[in-house]
Amino acid sequence: LASQDGLVAAFKAERIAGEPFPVRAVSTAFQVTDRKFYMVDNSKSGSDPILEYLVTHEKHVMEAFAFALDGEWCKSKMSSGLEGFAFCTSPRGDERAWMADVGANSGFYGTMSGALGYPVVFVEPQPHCAQYIRKEAIASGIADRVQVANAFAGDRAVDAFDTVPRRTGCWGTFPYLTAAQLAGLASTYAGKPEYKDSVPVPMVTLDDMVLGPAGGPQRDVVIAAMKVDVEGSEGSMLKGAARLLEQGRIYNVVMELNHNAWKLGKIDPVKEVLPGLVKLGEVGFRCRLSNYGGWQVQANFDMSESRLSELLKEGWLSLDMWCSLAKDRRHAPAS
Repeated sequence: LASQDGLVAAFKAERIAGEPFPVRAVSTAFQVTDRKFYMVDNSKSGSDPILEYLVTHEKHVMEAFAFALDGEWCKSKMSSGLEGFAFCTSPRGDERAWMADVGANSGFYGTMSGALGYPVVFVEPQPHCAQYIRKEAIASGIADRVQVANAFAGDRAVDAFDTVPRRTGCWGTFPYLTAAQLAGLASTYAGKPEYKDSVPVPMVTLDDMVLGPAGGPQRDVVIAAMKVDVEGSEGSMLKGAARLLEQGRIYNVVMELNHNAWKLGKIDPVKEVLPGLVKLGEVGFRCRLSNYGGWQVQANFDMSESRLSELLKEGWLSLDMWCSLAKDRRHAPAS
């Protein structure tokens, strides 16, 4: 764990250029409200400079999580454009309201949520990233309320779904690494060929991790916010969260729709991703896309199968999507 001094300037620039922001960099950590949390300095281990990317490219994603998880900030920023879409319920501090970081990479959003007081489930297939997340949880004082699954998130439980190298650089584009990224890894781990050794990695479902196996006792909890960044596996991952979705136990979904991953993985989004998106609409989610402008200036878009199929084919479903469950569809855990 190392200092994040290099990001302070980026955060200052954000604060100068825009409105007050819920997360900021301090000398050796990040801070959200009055809580500090710590992240691995990836750049010093030949890895993805993901933290710099977050503060320069994902302000809209951080904003969605602030609305979903920090009620006081949400209330202070609520506008007519978000009324009826975002709900400032602020369940933080309630052990029955969790956060799920699926395709967690280095774990920024989950660690931030843990600092806010939420129990967190991390699912990440790269052993390199899972190691980072465990270190961050310990350093941030949240290890007692996080689960870290070094696993693929999918539609079924498989003990050894695939093998993954021990050191991948924790790149956000895994498993699609460029020649330059691979060369960087080789340079970083020169003389240590064991970095390429692969280990078996299982597949898990979010339903089983959060609620428990089907047919058995079920935890009465909800997911206040779920981040999904699974590089083309969105359809399979959403199938594995069917019980949570159908029971109204996921309140907010912030999901990256990655056209490049679909292309590299030879994934047909109409066949493999569309059914999951349609399901979100059927269970009561209203969705907005970051590439349509700020969340506040958008209308909820049509979640019908015909319209979503058209948007996918046209390439208009891209970048980041925020879906918020209608208030009357939200399950409330028993007192």
